[in-house]
This record gives sequence, structure tokens and C-alpha cells, in this order.
Amino acid sequence: MNSTAGPASRSRHSFKCRMKLLKAPRDGMYMMTFGVKDIDGGIDQDIFDINQGLGLDLFEGDIKLEANGKNSIIGDHKRWPHTIPYVLEDSLEMNAKGVILNAFERYRLKTCIDFKPWSGEANYISVF
Repeated sequence: MNSTAGPASRSRHSFKCRMKLLKAPRDGMYMMTFGVKDIDGGIDQDIFDINQGLGLDLFEGDIKLEANGKNSIIGDHKRWPHTIPYVLEDSLEMNAKGVILNAFERYRLKTCIDFKPWSGEANYISVF
């Protein structure tokens, strides 16, 4: 098995697992035994290794992204403004609303995004 870290060096072995559930007759306690047998001699490759070996350029090892499916937005008209209006629905408990407002504040402190209560804007988020 490789000792280097990282997704490119991941290696796993295939194992055949066997579990037995035994019941002790006197005290009603259950005991489980677990046996493991290596069935491929330690040469198994996972899907990440197989896809990489085929030269596939996949996101996270097994996801094919289309050219327009990457994480980018073209055009400012498709972006939220710096302040995002929100509605906390009545179905939320008071404690949940407090947690959400706290999260909004923490997000505001770490980014350039702010949240404000909805006041009729066409686009807003609803938390329910």
C-alpha cells in the first residue's frame, strides 16, 4: 500500500467480509464476530485510480463537467448584489431564527456579502 498522502496515491484492497451474530442463551446478550479476508491479494484499484489511468480529466475523480458547467458566472446581471434580501418563514422556531441570523452575521464578517430583511425585492431567499 502506498504511504504517500493525497487522492492520486489512494489505494484500497478488496476484502470479503463475514459477520456472525451470536446470542448467548443465558443472559440474552448479543455478540458479533467479524471476519475479513483479502480476496485480491492487495492489488485492487478504486474508481479514482482507474479513471486517472484512462487519462480522464474528471472533477473529484469521477465527475465529468461540461465546459459551461464549471463554477463561474459570466455577467454581473446573474449575480446577487452585495446585499441579499431574506425572509425567515413563520414555520421556523425562534431558536432556529436566531441561529440563522447569527450565521448571516458571521458570513457578513468574513465576506463582502450582507443580508437584509426582504422589503419587496423581486429576488430574495426564503428560509423555511
